Amino acid sequence: MAKNRNAVRTSSLKIKPEKLAPPGVEGYLICLEKLRGDDRTDKEQLRDKDEREFEVKCALGKYFAVPEEIQCSIPNGYGESYLLMPKEEKESVLKTAQGEYHLFKNLNNEISMIAFNCRAHSWQESFDKFYLGIAPFLDHLAYLADIPIVVQKIYCRDKKNNLSVASYATPYPEVKLEPHSGEMREEFLPFYALFREAKNSFSSYYRFLCYYKIMEGIFGYLRPKLMLEARRQNIKIVTQKELVPSHRELDYFQKQYVGMQIKTLFDNELTQEYRNTVAHFVVKNSPILNPSNFYMTVKFADIILLSELCARETLRIQLDYHIQFYKGGGIL
Repeated sequence: MAKNRNAVRTSSLKIKPEKLAPPGVEGYLICLEKLRGDDRTDKEQLRDKDEREFEVKCALGKYFAVPEEIQCSIPNGYGESYLLMPKEEKESVLKTAQGEYHLFKNLNNEISMIAFNCRAHSWQESFDKFYLGIAPFLDHLAYLADIPIVVQKIYCRDKKNNLSVASYATPYPEVKLEPHSGEMREEFLPFYALFREAKNSFSSYYRFLCYYKIMEGIFGYLRPKLMLEARRQNIKIVTQKELVPSHRELDYFQKQYVGMQIKTLFDNELTQEYRNTVAHFVVKNSPILNPSNFYMTVKFADIILLSELCARETLRIQLDYHIQFYKGGGIL
């Protein structure tokens, strides 16, 4: 039997969920190849600061999906979009100030993948350069054509160090729903709606804003109203310390926040550095927010888990205060 010389060898492995980013939070999978005869250590390959060649690709999507499998590559034909390429063309070339971008199509003639080559000092810089050139084109095209254009996945290959990096989102685990009785207080319905809205979105900016509004609504409206009524009706509410909870991801990457007063974090950092940036077009002494900027997107993505944990903890404590209030015979 003749061998297929064009066949591509692939390998797969199982990774424990705790080794990946939390579900719904975008992460980057780094794959390092060790070739025979290459005596460099892993650190030397991973921490190379020299300028070198990178091949960068992105797969487009009609919406943001979370595949069941995580791939450290973007295969040919992967991706989809509402943008059609003429059937007679195999690819298109876009020339920008950053360099040439090659646009490829899938079997449905949809533009599905974009490739780019550049010199950079790190994979992060290669992604930033990729977005600097292609994002304005995609943003403008989305406006002109009135369609969504999603960057479903981004990938780069550092040939010098045999290093591949690919974005991914960890799938959510299945949850078994058991029949049970319960109750929901009407005053909490907007908060549950904001939480689901955040979970259903894959925009770091919008997700942060939803979690922020949960805390804002509790600190600025629901809690003062409850405490005022508790004093008027002579009902004692035992308060709790509202601290950023421990989490394996925070303990490793953002340990400085664990145990901090949530209200202090909310006032001093989440409001000043994040909420004001995303809520206003221009903030004094700050650059205009560009959601397509790679480093700005990473900045907000890094704060999503912290914001969610704080919103959940604040909501949990507020629910406890309401239970105490109603058990004490309170009426709102």
